[in-house]
Amino acid sequence: MENIKPKGRLKKAIIIIGIIILAIALAIFIFLKLTFFKTFPKLEGEPEIGKWYDIPVEIAKSSDGSEWHGIFRKGSENKVVVYFFGGGVSITPETSEGGTKFYATNMMAQDFVALGGIGSTAEDNPFKDWSFIVIPYATGDFHAGTGTYEGKKTVYHTGYTNYSAYVEQVKQYLGEPDTLLVTGFSAGGFATSLLADDVIDRFPSAENVTVSVDSSLLLYDGWRDTL
Repeated sequence: MENIKPKGRLKKAIIIIGIIILAIALAIFIFLKLTFFKTFPKLEGEPEIGKWYDIPVEIAKSSDGSEWHGIFRKGSENKVVVYFFGGGVSITPETSEGGTKFYATNMMAQDFVALGGIGSTAEDNPFKDWSFIVIPYATGDFHAGTGTYEGKKTVYHTGYTNYSAYVEQVKQYLGEPDTLLVTGFSAGGFATSLLADDVIDRFPSAENVTVSVDSSLLLYDGWRDTL
C-alpha cells in the first residue's frame, strides 16, 4: 500500500500538469486569434455600418509576393479617415533583401492593429462613427513605391500601386464625404506627407480636410540614392 500512494500522487500530478499545459496552450491560441492571426470577413455586397471588412485587391501584393488587402469600415457619419499604417522601411538593397529585419513584409497582425487607437469604438473616441479606409503596410516603401527590386530575391515595393487600386475600389461605398482626415503613424506618417495631396484629390467633395502625421522620425543622409 505504501508503494501505491506515491504512484497515485504522481499520476494525479501528471494530470494536473497536463490540464495546466492545455489551458495555457488554449489561452495562447485565443490570444493569437485575437491579435496576430485576427482576420475580418471579406466584403460581399453592401457593407454593414460599423463592421470591419477585408477588401481583396486583385493586383496588390505584399513585398514577399503574398496577398495584400485593404481594411474598411463604413461609419454612420459622412466623414472619412484615410489611415496609413507603419512598420519600418527599406532604403538600400541590403534592407530590401533583409526583409523582416527592417520592415513588415506581409499582412501578419495588420487587421488587429485597425481595432485600436483612432479605429476603436470607445465612446470617448471622436472618430468612432467615421468611415475608415485603412492602408496596411507590407511593402517597405512608405506606401509610395511602384517598382520591384530584383536582387538575391524579388521584393515588391509597390505600396502606391496597392493604395491607389484599393482606394479607387472602396470609394463606391462612401458617397460624397464632407470631411476628410489623412493620417498615419511611423512609416505611415511619411506616407501621409507624401500622399496627402493624392488622397485629397480623390475626395473632391470634402471641404473640411485635416492632415496629421504621427510619430515619424528617420535620420538618414542617403535619400537621393534611395529614391
